[in-house]
This record gives sequence, C-alpha cells and structure tokens, in this order.
Amino acid sequence: MANKYVKTDEQIDALISSIDKRGKTVQQDIHTAACAIIRRWHDSSDVSAAVRQMNALLAAIPAMSRANAFKAWVETLLSFVVGMTAVMCQQQCVK
Repeated sequence: MANKYVKTDEQIDALISSIDKRGKTVQQDIHTAACAIIRRWHDSSDVSAAVRQMNALLAAIPAMSRANAFKAWVETLLSFVVGMTAVMCQQQCVK
C-alpha cells in the first residue's frame, strides 16, 4: 500500500480528527470487551475462558494505545498476571 502524503493544513487537521474519532471508538470497544469478560467470568465462574479472552484482548490492543495502563488495570483489579495461563490462574487468582 502506497503511503499517502498529506500536504495541506486542512488534510492534516482532517487526519487528526479521523484518528481522534477512531481512537475513541477503539477505546470504547476495549472497555466493553473487558467488562463483558469480567461479567461472563462472574456469571460462569469459568476462569479459563476469562484468562484466555483477557490475554487475547490484551494482545489485540494496538501497540501505541494505552496497553500498559490496561495491563496494570487487569493485574490490579482482577489479580491476573498478564500472560498467566488458565491453570496458573485457577491455582493463584483470588475471585
């Protein structure tokens, strides 16, 4: 894919506006997915699914996002250790 060269102030402003809108959408989607995982874990008591899904969500977060802050939130709030397997979590996690 060829790189689009942005040449005018208007194009730059439009690009920034587009990034802002898409960033907010992604942020909301991440929040919704995380809350759904937590709720499903609460309802089902299936920690293995929660660990698998949370690890997948963390892996899916774009590198330039607030991935580190989200990882810290997961570890603090859920007592998950990022990269922990479901078996490890079943042995160590407090629910």
